[in-house]
Amino acid sequence: MANNLKSFKFTNKADTAISVTGWEAPEGVVINALAGNDIIKGTSTYSGISNYGTINTGDGNDRITGTGGTGIYNDDGTINTGDGDDIIKGTGTGSGILNYGTINTGDGNDRITGTGGDFYGIFNYGTIITGNGNDIIKGTGTGGTGDFDGIENDGTIKTGDGNDIIKGTGTGSGISNYGTINTGDGNDRITGTGGTGSGISNYGTINTGDGNDIVDALEGGFDGDGTTYLDAGNDTLKGFGTGNFYGGAGTDKLFFGEGTYVISGSTVVSDGETMKVFEFEKIGGANGGHFDFQNGTLTVNAAGVGTFA
Repeated sequence: MANNLKSFKFTNKADTAISVTGWEAPEGVVINALAGNDIIKGTSTYSGISNYGTINTGDGNDRITGTGGTGIYNDDGTINTGDGDDIIKGTGTGSGILNYGTINTGDGNDRITGTGGDFYGIFNYGTIITGNGNDIIKGTGTGGTGDFDGIENDGTIKTGDGNDIIKGTGTGSGISNYGTINTGDGNDRITGTGGTGSGISNYGTINTGDGNDIVDALEGGFDGDGTTYLDAGNDTLKGFGTGNFYGGAGTDKLFFGEGTYVISGSTVVSDGETMKVFEFEKIGGANGGHFDFQNGTLTVNAAGVGTFA
């Protein structure tokens, strides 16, 4: 049985709360870890950390780590780590992080990492906010008994301003988005690496804000009927697949892997699939052979180098 996190006496110093049977914050309970660089670490065969209430770690470089069947299970609860360079890490034989509530890491260079065994790296049905700073959200779904995603988002992910990274790697899709992903202004990078599925499957909205952003789905490609906005800046989109893609202001580039691509107006067609692209200035192969965006046929060889006719 998990220990009640309320039973741990936090101070204004750097506290370390460790439970080998897991931590639980019950519904309606507010836990304040006060000031200091705090560590909350729970390990269990069930959930390493289960939160049904509110966990506030305050300002400082805080760390929340859960290891179990589910690493961190946030069920309609709230986790606030305040300002500082915070780390939230969930590792599960099932899923790494399951979030149905709110996770807010505040300003700072924060990192959220989820690694799942049989299921998802990070499954978000609520809200994840990392505030301003150079933040990293990384999900890995190893899919021991099936094909699952590195990151599945059915809610909202907002990384705020800064040079942010969102990376999903899955035996299914790398990143599946049915909600909203917004990385704010800055030179951001979103990378999805798929197995049996796509690199990035988007049925919602992805917005990278102003800055020189990269959205990379070369390994697995794109699918879905959602919309990706790269906004102002010299942005790069890597990978082919369905969806709607807007480069925004700036010199924006569209790069593909091996294949033949027919460009006509705002559509790119390959192997019977149509990609809708707007406001792109360059097109070419992932590893070379770049051309002005125009009507014609782009052929990319196995080395990732394009030729245009």
